[in-house]
Amino acid sequence: MIFSKQIPLHHLALFCRSLRTMLHAGVPFIKTFELAAESAAHSRVKQLSKNVVKGLREGKDLATIVAEWSSILPELFVKMISVGEQTGQLPEVLEALADHYDSTVRLRREFRSEIILPILQFLAAIVVVGGVIWATGFIAEMRTSEPEEGDVSSDILGWGLQGESGVIKWFAGWGIALTAVILVYKGLTYVLPALIIFHRFLLHLPVIGPCLRAFAIARFSWAYHLTQSAGVPLAEGIEASLSATGNPYFASKGPALIADISAGQTISESFRRTDLFDKSYLQMVTVGEVAGTVPEVLHRLGPQFEDQAYRSLKFLSSAAATAVWGTVATFIIILIFRIGAWYLDMINAGLQAI
Repeated sequence: MIFSKQIPLHHLALFCRSLRTMLHAGVPFIKTFELAAESAAHSRVKQLSKNVVKGLREGKDLATIVAEWSSILPELFVKMISVGEQTGQLPEVLEALADHYDSTVRLRREFRSEIILPILQFLAAIVVVGGVIWATGFIAEMRTSEPEEGDVSSDILGWGLQGESGVIKWFAGWGIALTAVILVYKGLTYVLPALIIFHRFLLHLPVIGPCLRAFAIARFSWAYHLTQSAGVPLAEGIEASLSATGNPYFASKGPALIADISAGQTISESFRRTDLFDKSYLQMVTVGEVAGTVPEVLHRLGPQFEDQAYRSLKFLSSAAATAVWGTVATFIIILIFRIGAWYLDMINAGLQAI
């Protein structure tokens, strides 16, 4: 998200809430966006507000103006502004969008705070190993005044890395590997089929999958309730709700899901055929469908899955920390045995020389 052209979500939430407050207080439409442009803390929000004012004075409607700026706005925002304007519920829609973006920002913040410790532990482990590699070169220099290049007699780790040259290779290797991972993921974002396959793979991983699925379902439930309560046609509402999950694999199921509903399938059966939702969720959707209250049911389910996502996130971070510490502990144990073996070899060599 660092290089994203879109307006940051926390600034978008402030923008929505500010607009809602002024419109609810009866401030004229154009004046509302003029004030928003003056108070905006983000350059793109200021730019958007100014262009909305300009467009309104030219006689354009808000939905058309916002659609022209869809490259810097989330798809859900663009669609819901149109719905709010058409239904006369723009203040209510803006408040719901603000709550949604605040929740999304909070979830991201929680994820970063939970995952930062395992990442730091992993980086610390790389540094520690680098120190050991440097130490092996120091040991080699003590053993002989003219250490031969490629001498592995002091290579305690057995990796062929010693001294300053070994440290450089070690850190350069990790730098290249991490850069490659980032570039590959960035490359996937430009190849939608590959990105969909990648996210599908993540959803089926033992620990990561349940966490990502819970987040996606919580967002889908919120967006579905919002779109249906605002009167969005079912097909458009489902498409926008799947897009709101932020998960390409969920979003890819939109055409098939809409096709099933258009063909006469029930909502619950159509959801079941996507293989995106668990049994308890589908059961509640079935109950809501019978009672004619699917949006309300999903609105109640959203917070439950958000809580489940938090629990999964904590378990994920705990598992990552355990994996890092386990790897480090294993390395230390191996290192101790290798140092012991190397020390015994030194003693044997000294005894043989006597």
